[in-house]
Amino acid sequence: LVVSVLDGLNALLQKHLVQRFTASDGEPRFTMLETVREYALEQLTERGEADLAQAVHAAYFRDLAVQVAPLLRGPEQIAWLDRLDEEHANLRVALSWLFEAGDVAGAVQLAASLYWFWYVRGYFGEGYAWLSRALQAANASSGDVAMMPQAYTLDQARFAMAHLTLARGDLRAAQEQLRALAADLRDLNTAFANDVDVRKLLIQTFIRLLQVEGMLSRIPPQSQIDEMMALTSALNDRRAIAEHSLNYGRGALYGMGRPDLARPVIQRSVEIFLTLGDFWALTLATADLGMLALLDGDL
Repeated sequence: LVVSVLDGLNALLQKHLVQRFTASDGEPRFTMLETVREYALEQLTERGEADLAQAVHAAYFRDLAVQVAPLLRGPEQIAWLDRLDEEHANLRVALSWLFEAGDVAGAVQLAASLYWFWYVRGYFGEGYAWLSRALQAANASSGDVAMMPQAYTLDQARFAMAHLTLARGDLRAAQEQLRALAADLRDLNTAFANDVDVRKLLIQTFIRLLQVEGMLSRIPPQSQIDEMMALTSALNDRRAIAEHSLNYGRGALYGMGRPDLARPVIQRSVEIFLTLGDFWALTLATADLGMLALLDGDL
């Protein structure tokens, strides 16, 4: 007898073994009491199906995080951030199981995909802990990470780690991490014939490194700026141009005390972020324009 998923859920609802509620996007969701959950897990274990169920669960949420990651900076970012918040418990379970199962690659990929969600929603400590665990496991693994896409995914996690290190206020550690990552990405970019994804990650690494250098009141070498701008221009990546403009402007404003350098580039970032519909970044840039107005005495 084959029972459909919907029929099965309806039967469980009628028996009060499952409860229904409405998610933020209006979609129905289902949950169960902890005692029922424990009993169901016991039944899965007795039938030898628990590992399979957990593997499928982890794969689903890994794939979801990978698909959603690029959408967290577009016009629908709030809806997708809310979705990940609603799935946070599932994402934690998936990460835990991937580690327990020894799926280091899956854990690294999932953690790297979630970092912007952790950052925007303020889960700095949690994201930092998961990424630390993932990178430690990858370093201890005997698997070959010198080939694409393993090396690229690992570098994504390293970038995420550096970003959260910066968010936690450890500028020197973030600087060290970003410098090492930039060097490795240069090698990867050369080895794999200027792969577009690798180049974009290298640009993002340069942008964050320039941000850290500015916050440390250090003017980066012109050669570093020229290298990043050459990569950005070749890709015609408007987001990268906007992020570089914002971070260079913030470094000039808060690190170097040069509002004259900051004003035109921050204004440029505002214009681009507005067309991209990235309201998170637009908010940061607009706040910096407000600070510039304040410094001008224009209350």
